[in-house]
Amino acid sequence: ALASTDVELLLKEIFKQEVTPTEVLQLHHATKGWIMGIILATHPFIGSSHTSSGFSSLPENIQSHEQLLIYFQDEIFSDIPDYLQIPFLQLSLLEEIPTNLAISVTGNNQIGEELLKLVQNNYFLSLHNIEENVFRFHQLFQEFLQFRANTQLLEKDQNRIFRLEADYYYAQSRTAKALACYLKGKDLEFINTILKNEGLKLLAKNKTISIYSVLKDIPYSTLFQYDWLTLLTGIIQGDFAPKESLPLLQSARKQFKEKDDQVGELVALAQTIYYHFVVSGLYNTGAKLLPRAESLYLLHEDNLDTDVRIMV
Repeated sequence: ALASTDVELLLKEIFKQEVTPTEVLQLHHATKGWIMGIILATHPFIGSSHTSSGFSSLPENIQSHEQLLIYFQDEIFSDIPDYLQIPFLQLSLLEEIPTNLAISVTGNNQIGEELLKLVQNNYFLSLHNIEENVFRFHQLFQEFLQFRANTQLLEKDQNRIFRLEADYYYAQSRTAKALACYLKGKDLEFINTILKNEGLKLLAKNKTISIYSVLKDIPYSTLFQYDWLTLLTGIIQGDFAPKESLPLLQSARKQFKEKDDQVGELVALAQTIYYHFVVSGLYNTGAKLLPRAESLYLLHEDNLDTDVRIMV
């Protein structure tokens, strides 16, 4: 991306337009320094003659982020071949576009070649990773496509794409990234299963921030319907907001008892005891929980995963 000084140089030296510092800042803000966006925003006036500031003749609204999106709608998307329009909407929902994932999403085995042609033609697409053939839309263009996708693709079709994206990263053991994709697809049940199987391992690998970024926006009313989601949020809140962790840990323990998940109950108990000993200072309250925790630990000691044992 260009700095504002580069934008001024581009307009003056290349496009031969006289611009004021305010006009440069407006254009830089609207385009985020993206050179193609600058060209698009100034295109109607390139090559024309102006007595003072060529840029001042630019319509007010084309200096805004929204007007650039309108430009994409009116001038660019209509030029995309019909057979690529729906695939573009589908792929816009992906953060990045690995070729193999693009094939799964669109059902088009030649989609990689199509995307590569567009990159070569400088068409609002870049090859983010050459070795793995990973593409990305330009941010403004992707934002427009996503807006259009939300009006043209059914929710179930969008969720299917998010699930394919999540499955792709989960198969690559990129679990934290997969969790974020499963959340976009509202697949909380599967997130809960992953956290049951791998949540404590992820915490042990210092993936706390990645997990928290997934869990933090889930309303508690929804969170409390999933035992391991509730437990992991409670554990992580112990680092970020310790006083908020107790209701989560208590809810998780209650859910585990109802389901007779004794390992889950053991972890919730251990974290609750720790809370009372370290955060609340209610040592007697914590001590009352020790016999149950000890009995569960001795019952399952030989079969506990290392991460569970360390947590307990």
